[in-house]
Amino acid sequence: MGNLVHLIIRNYNQFLKDSDPKLRFVGDNLSSNNLEDIVNDFYQSNWEIFVESAICIPGKEYLQIYGEGADCNDNSSRVSFPDKFATHRIICISKNGQKIIDLFSNVVVELEHYTFNSFANIPDAEGVNSRFNGILLEHNVKDEYILIDLDKVDFEKATILP
Repeated sequence: MGNLVHLIIRNYNQFLKDSDPKLRFVGDNLSSNNLEDIVNDFYQSNWEIFVESAICIPGKEYLQIYGEGADCNDNSSRVSFPDKFATHRIICISKNGQKIIDLFSNVVVELEHYTFNSFANIPDAEGVNSRFNGILLEHNVKDEYILIDLDKVDFEKATILP
């Protein structure tokens, strides 16, 4: 399923890129200032639809939240099944064994210590942010995040150990 997981995650990434102008339009026309909450709910709900439903066993497996998760349910960052806890996570594997550089620190990182958090924007050579071309990973134990290039890794689903 590893290759299928990768394709599904990349499809979600493309969906976010395609949806971004529409979300910006909503933000430009929003009568309140809660765009961040709306965007996080949008990301999480679509994560559950496009990714979780496609790679998890229904009723038995649940993915970790995407990014900040949603705020639409009390005591849960999930949109669907707010009473369920993550059983699986998304991890990144280096393509062709190449070294992966944390773009925050310019240090080589060991990906097995990190879990996928969300897609992020990496500025190009002119300093212009390209939308969703990076990956924000969070450390499995420490309160630490790294930023890596999307095109240097493949995605896999992994069990969260108790």
